[in-house]
Amino acid sequence: MAESVQIGEVGDARDAAPVAMSHGALIRHRFRRNWLAVAGLVVIVLLYAICLPAEFTAPYEPSARFMTAINLPPQEVRVVRADGQLDWPFAYQMKQTTNPRTFKREYAFDPNGRAYLHLFPVAESYSMFGQTLSHRLFGFEGGSVHLLGTDSQGRDVLSRVIHGGRVSLLVGLFGVAISMIIGSVVGMISGYFGGWVDNAIQRGIEVLLSFPTIPLWMAFSAAVPDTWSPVQVFFMMSLIISFIGWASLARIVRGITLSLKGEEYVTAARVNGAGTWWVVRHHLLPGNYSYIIVALT
Repeated sequence: MAESVQIGEVGDARDAAPVAMSHGALIRHRFRRNWLAVAGLVVIVLLYAICLPAEFTAPYEPSARFMTAINLPPQEVRVVRADGQLDWPFAYQMKQTTNPRTFKREYAFDPNGRAYLHLFPVAESYSMFGQTLSHRLFGFEGGSVHLLGTDSQGRDVLSRVIHGGRVSLLVGLFGVAISMIIGSVVGMISGYFGGWVDNAIQRGIEVLLSFPTIPLWMAFSAAVPDTWSPVQVFFMMSLIISFIGWASLARIVRGITLSLKGEEYVTAARVNGAGTWWVVRHHLLPGNYSYIIVALT
């Protein structure tokens, strides 16, 4: 005897049916469930937030020298004084002495000298992103404080780390982005269109890969003007390497595109009138995501 089904139950079953998720939604869903990936993203965002506005977040200029604080050890921020009383965050000043036996410079805390932490203090004017500013994120009133110490020339280590971190983060970001864009576009064009376009691109890639790497870098470094700063040289060399380092990525992307081009869903999309850009954006590019991400990381 056939079982009777209530109309309301059918409606509830349809409402409970799973909703199809797009490729991007699936990626975001899996990413949010991986707490290690989320923690890594938070750390990267914090690094960029600190290092990009380096002139504002660094307490001193990276080239500023403190000749009375050479090789100074890190100074600790405290909230409890030596007598046990609570106080506004401060750091003890350091007294410099000379060891009578080794004649080395030594430092000791001065319990009577305290430099207090201040947020957004007024400092010397500086330029950041085309704007002239005169405030920094934090500073100390009552003396100079070096949270990570100083180097052999009396320069603040924390300020130099922040400014150097900006260069490293931007070079990695732009270099990877340029290699990814050129390699992905050229590889998909070569694999999708085929024919003489594919032959021409592959011969060009073979020419790029045939250049010896070390002599090529030596030639580029010799061509850089002597008047450029180390930061400018670093940026230019990284950009040059990214412009010639996309060839290997393009060859792999071409192979993946060739395999995807023959899939039934790609053929069905083209039969239904989908244009080249639509096929690339909805089928070929998502199919290459996994390898591109792994190759670039």
